[in-house]
Amino acid sequence: MAQTKTAAIPLTKESDGDDRVFVFIEQPPSYLKGTDSLQRFISRNLRYPEKDKQARLEGIAYVYFVVAKDSTLSNVTCMRSPSPAMGEEAVRLIKESGKWIPGKQNSITAKMSHTLPIKFSLPSDIN
Repeated sequence: MAQTKTAAIPLTKESDGDDRVFVFIEQPPSYLKGTDSLQRFISRNLRYPEKDKQARLEGIAYVYFVVAKDSTLSNVTCMRSPSPAMGEEAVRLIKESGKWIPGKQNSITAKMSHTLPIKFSLPSDIN
């Protein structure tokens, strides 16, 4: 499969590049401990909102955040969610997830935005 390159689209127009936040990047940020570890963290720490559980509400919350060059997260925001409570829970999870490996653009570590889906689903045996 051929690998395609995407253009870097900075959200700001800083000339030195230090404050730019890239939306599309050659190497996206990743969870420090790996994707499998992130999935385990989410499944072990997700607190299903009680009201949504009782209503049998399921869906995906999309959390936007920026991974800084120093691996810290900022601007953690829920972009879309089945309920406000699920959005708040998804934001809490990402804020507590710890450090991430920042993305790279032209082999240089770069500040980058990222959106992560957090799935809320109930087991079929819950009444």
